Amino acid sequence: MTGRWTFATLAAILATFAADAHAIPFGANLNAPANVPFDCTALPVNNALGTGYVVLPSRAATCTWMPTGSIAQPSAGQLLTPTSGTVTAIQIRVGPITGPMQVIVMEAFRKTTQAESVCCQEVARTPPFTPPPNAVSTIQTALPVRKDIFPNPVNDALTFDTLALSVLAPNVPIPAFDTGLHDATLLNAPLSAVYYPAVAPGQEAFIPTGVGGFQILLAADVTPGPVAGATVLRLLGATAAVSNNAAPLLIRCELGAGRCGGVILLQNGRAAGARAASAHAAKTTTYGSAHYDIGAGKSSHVKIKLSSAGRALLRRHRSAKVYVNATMSGKKIAGVRLTLKR
Repeated sequence: MTGRWTFATLAAILATFAADAHAIPFGANLNAPANVPFDCTALPVNNALGTGYVVLPSRAATCTWMPTGSIAQPSAGQLLTPTSGTVTAIQIRVGPITGPMQVIVMEAFRKTTQAESVCCQEVARTPPFTPPPNAVSTIQTALPVRKDIFPNPVNDALTFDTLALSVLAPNVPIPAFDTGLHDATLLNAPLSAVYYPAVAPGQEAFIPTGVGGFQILLAADVTPGPVAGATVLRLLGATAAVSNNAAPLLIRCELGAGRCGGVILLQNGRAAGARAASAHAAKTTTYGSAHYDIGAGKSSHVKIKLSSAGRALLRRHRSAKVYVNATMSGKKIAGVRLTLKR
């Protein structure tokens, strides 16, 4: 099974801000040489003796390499993001031959009761770039990445992201260090999942090829904080039963630390200038509002007191679709749909 988990019964309220913090470096040791001679048209496999490798035709001109560490040192040289936030820079070493490349964000999830992950779907990418030959180069980026600290309370799943490198043309050697550790039984051999051809935008990446002994020469810096465009407030449930002119909403704060606080609004249109729900709506109508203050990783019921417009809406209709908008740290948060019922 592959792909991003779809929360059919959940709606997300998306944050549009990032916190200031110091960047955290992660990834490979770039002091190693880029000495791999083959490109994406080749698929390296261990030879029968386990003392080296042979290359077979991959039947693809492009490929995506996702380092996964080694058995003895799972974090060594792998590109699993150490925290949620924004990848602000990547560093890459290439040899004498270079060509177009791209860094992508691959997203996976796992349940807290299981060791195995469901992997992966591409969720973000840099523009293509061509690094200069025989050098370590730095490329400025703004990639949102996610690493959940608290499991989703509905499905007990933790979502997390990994960086991967796509080589976008043939005859461009994979920017990697051949460690010489190609025996599959060696615990220190670096491992990678490789996709042929390169993963396309928004594509679910299906069964990759496992490759051992090569370290992709890629590193990155991530600034911790709420992910721009990632779930910070989560609305648990798509309907709310109104009682005594109040709509109880179950809201979860997905921050890793601190608190979520601000104002929640029920309105006829999406926040941040989105088109109103009704084509005839001349202005934004607020059907109800409430202040909220929820600790990181906690869920809380927030009662939205209906305004006169909200009460009139439910007098006319037994159920009505509205938008749940919010503010947080003084900034607007794009809203999601909710069905009110009486």
